[in-house]
Amino acid sequence: MRFNRQQVNKDYTALKERSTNMDLDSLNNHYCSNPELLNDAYAIRYQAYLQQGYIEANTQQRLEDEFDSMPNNHTFVLKCNQRSIASLRVSVIKQQPGWLDIPVKRLFPEVFTELENKYDTLMELNRLTVLPEITDFSATVPLALFANPMHLTELSGKTLVICAARKNHKRFYERLGFRKITDYKRYPTLKFDTAMFVSEWDPDKDRLGQYPLKAHYSQLKPVLSDTELAQMFR
Repeated sequence: MRFNRQQVNKDYTALKERSTNMDLDSLNNHYCSNPELLNDAYAIRYQAYLQQGYIEANTQQRLEDEFDSMPNNHTFVLKCNQRSIASLRVSVIKQQPGWLDIPVKRLFPEVFTELENKYDTLMELNRLTVLPEITDFSATVPLALFANPMHLTELSGKTLVICAARKNHKRFYERLGFRKITDYKRYPTLKFDTAMFVSEWDPDKDRLGQYPLKAHYSQLKPVLSDTELAQMFR
């Protein structure tokens, strides 16, 4: 993974200078290992997508899908002063346990034969959502969420990390070292088009040195129990 450090750090500094309500030291990621945290994640997704007009309103005011109940999908929330403000789901393809289905594969099945032959582990980052009222550090919140897959790839080894990104997020992902490998398609169940972006993350390379929030990484990476690790990397 190669970040465009100069540009991302420039953005980060500008955001930090005009922030008044959020301190990076107040941010922590949590693995959604219980119904309360999962409920927070589903509520954040719902509010974020509804505010942008990507979904219709529902009475539950929650957004979840069939992948949330699959063992190869892991959801995280980012908390600010103990309030859940953002969420990210990590969906994993891994040959040995037979984890072969992730959301982006259904959208772009034509590219996965080659990728699965090349990589033992593929990791999709999806459902990256932030509460609409969170405006301070608006670009830094997604970067803080990236500490979750960074920590997982320290454990999984060489991994192809995948994002299905909208056109307005193309520049953000390119700055983080991702490259677009497909055309844009309409994302199922949501009212927007996405393309597939990929980046190879290798634990033998100095990814942390390129991470714009490296000074806060030990604080941002999620604390995972032995049981949770066993579920993720069986």
